[in-house]
Amino acid sequence: MELRLYTFVNYYLSSMQQGIQTGHLAVDLVRKYAKLEGAISPAKVEMARDWADNHKTFIVLNGGNADGIRSAAVTVSESGYPYAAFHEDFRSLD
Repeated sequence: MELRLYTFVNYYLSSMQQGIQTGHLAVDLVRKYAKLEGAISPAKVEMARDWADNHKTFIVLNGGNADGIRSAAVTVSESGYPYAAFHEDFRSLD
């Protein structure tokens, strides 16, 4: 199976900033599931590990504004796939 990391980023950010935010999220995702190994679904841990070891493909999507990204985060967190959220402080586009 080919794995991809999908991110939803704020449309106010430049393309460069969107890529950097995606990189921050990728690191957080891998660290999150490495820390949770044994505490959550082994399938999620293995999927995150497999992506990091063998795929590393990023799909960066326009998440709209902060409300749109929060809505996407709820949907993705309920999907059953490995999930992480990254954001700057509230004053920095939430």
